[in-house]
Amino acid sequence: MQIGDGPRAEILAMQGAGFRKHIMVDNFISRYGSYDKCGLVRRDVYNHCCRENMKLIAKGDAETAVGIMRSGKTNDPDFFFEYVLDKEGRLKSMFWCDAQSRRDYQHYGDVVMFDNTYKMNRYGMPFIPFVGVNNHRCTTVFGCAILSDETEGTYVWLLQTFMRANCQQKPKSIITDGDPAMIRAIRSVFSDVLHHICACHIEKNMQRHLYYKSLDEFRSLLYYATSQDNFEQRWSAFVDK
Repeated sequence: MQIGDGPRAEILAMQGAGFRKHIMVDNFISRYGSYDKCGLVRRDVYNHCCRENMKLIAKGDAETAVGIMRSGKTNDPDFFFEYVLDKEGRLKSMFWCDAQSRRDYQHYGDVVMFDNTYKMNRYGMPFIPFVGVNNHRCTTVFGCAILSDETEGTYVWLLQTFMRANCQQKPKSIITDGDPAMIRAIRSVFSDVLHHICACHIEKNMQRHLYYKSLDEFRSLLYYATSQDNFEQRWSAFVDK
């Protein structure tokens, strides 16, 4: 049920004064004479209070996160971070990387992968690591971000921020999971950079759409180097089976 502006303001005022939720409901019932006439059910009041509490928590968490980033900047002058808040002061987007990550990118940033499949925080905000491989063939992190949405505009902001953090040095190749909005953002910001789809996501799509074909044979096409002509011949044979 939609709560009107008047009752909503009263609920917030009573919540701020420390009223318990069942007392708020009783207050409305006694004023209007009956449960039906007050136009509210107990669940409406509880849900509204819960939503407002989550807004306060989110805003507090944003302030905490920014405070942590500022502390990182104090301890590490080359620490980089940028963030965007919405109109209500809640964290919308944030990117950060420390001095070591920035140095690693300068040396090993030819190929970068970023993936938006991690949503482990309680707000369901995508966590996106920018990663690559160093000269020891070990994974190295070039930067991290959390986003409030997965739109093209947000991804454009993220890629442009990543470039600002790394002196506008573009990678030679970038690997993603194939998200359409992400692909459009890459074309906008990294128009001259080679874009590849992550092999593991290609495998997953193959198993979803070509489940009746041999996965081992598909992997042999995917992972073993060959000439373009030979690949096209083998791919055509694979599709025709």
